[in-house]
Amino acid sequence: MTAGEAAPAEALLRSASAFYFSQSLYALVKLGIAASLARRAATAGELCAELSLAETPAALLLEACAASGYLERGADERYRLAAAFEPYLNPADERYAGDAIANVVEFSYDAWSGLTEHVRTGAAPVSLQQRRAASAELARRSTRGSDQIARRLAGAIAPHLAGPVDSVLDVGCGSAALTRRLLDAWPAARATLIDLATVLSATADYLTPAQRERCTLLARDATAPEPFPGRHDVVILSNVVHVVPAGELGALVRRACDATAANGTVVVTSFFVDEPSSDTAFTSHFSLSCHLLSGSARGLSCAQARALLEACGMTRLRVVETGSTTRAILAARRG
Repeated sequence: MTAGEAAPAEALLRSASAFYFSQSLYALVKLGIAASLARRAATAGELCAELSLAETPAALLLEACAASGYLERGADERYRLAAAFEPYLNPADERYAGDAIANVVEFSYDAWSGLTEHVRTGAAPVSLQQRRAASAELARRSTRGSDQIARRLAGAIAPHLAGPVDSVLDVGCGSAALTRRLLDAWPAARATLIDLATVLSATADYLTPAQRERCTLLARDATAPEPFPGRHDVVILSNVVHVVPAGELGALVRRACDATAANGTVVVTSFFVDEPSSDTAFTSHFSLSCHLLSGSARGLSCAQARALLEACGMTRLRVVETGSTTRAILAARRG
């Protein structure tokens, strides 16, 4: 094999073994190693004793994570979190991404393992929505993971919403991170939170007693054909558009716009597949992942989302960059 032939072959093998890296990162978080190293540097032996880990595989895992740049190993053989990743692997930091990392691995691997059969037969996989509806524990774990991302989004989006307002509708609310921030900013506002019953049981954990008194929790599937209740100054579609079947997406956006009061605002948050800072390989695989996790959806571009909103008569559309792979589109309803 020539040098020119070796490079493509090596690239294929690295792609085939990419799960090595995601599983190592997952183990670093799930076993509590990252949390322990956030508190203090430690040797492999000290970590094994503290966390009841098997010595040889733990040592190999630590070496692999150090080679990947997540950890650093000093001359004293003690490991510590690498400075660049420390904020995202330290549970005490508000930027912590550990639960989000666990979400990606735990909820995507089962779906992706069925890719070959799905492509061969077209048989619809069990969607993440169906799994969350059937398991309160799974819904709670997925809500915890998504809250870390949602809180960062809320901080970026909230300054773009003019207030005060009287009413907020949050569709697919999850942890209701943006709504919680708006309720704190606008003391007279009330909110209606819509999600699956299993998710809403987790949502309540994120609301303060004062916020809970001002919220109505409505258990329903966001794609159900019934209109959303009332008219609201702010209507939020919280990271749902990329997992809604294509045939139902237009109707969902229409219901959200219809529930928006005159001069109100619709907020659509999603990972849009034309995200300029992301490469085509990732965004195309994200679309495939959306399809596998939902059974029929696919990734949505900003242009497609804007077209759906404009078709509902929404105006003054603008994109809010959030500093992450997720963006928001804000649209106003004519007075």
